[in-house]
Amino acid sequence: MPRKKAKIANPYGDLPTDLVGVHGFIRVNLNDAQTGDVIGDSGWVENVITVQGSGSYIVGALGGLANSSQIGYICVAAQTAAPASNSTSLGTEQTRKAATKSLTGNGTLQSTASWATNEANTTLGTIALYATDTGGSMACATTFTSSVKTTDQTLSATYSITFA
Repeated sequence: MPRKKAKIANPYGDLPTDLVGVHGFIRVNLNDAQTGDVIGDSGWVENVITVQGSGSYIVGALGGLANSSQIGYICVAAQTAAPASNSTSLGTEQTRKAATKSLTGNGTLQSTASWATNEANTTLGTIALYATDTGGSMACATTFTSSVKTTDQTLSATYSITFA
């Protein structure tokens, strides 16, 4: 659903006053490893962009600032509590996978990753984006309806961040 652009008072005279918002959404699927059938689908879930996400990942990367970060990995975790905007990491991380990234539309970054039958076999309920494969601060995160991933299942995740 398109979001309305906010109008703000402009102290700089004739400069445009339209604002651009940043919104992230995830979708996680559990698949039967033999048939490929989807056996669990989170649907699209909106996420929380963290303080580090807006500062280091968005503003810092856009400006080429020292110590800025770029999204590189998707992490799944057993945590079921919703992350707050000041969170820097997930509890009970299971694994991070390198993200395949692409521009999927006007202003949308899409990151995807998949986990094989021998990876992340536990109850999963949280997903996040990170710059590195270990440590560091997450850019954004959210919970989804927790599911138990087993050795006869694969997991796929899609993370979309839209500037609109």
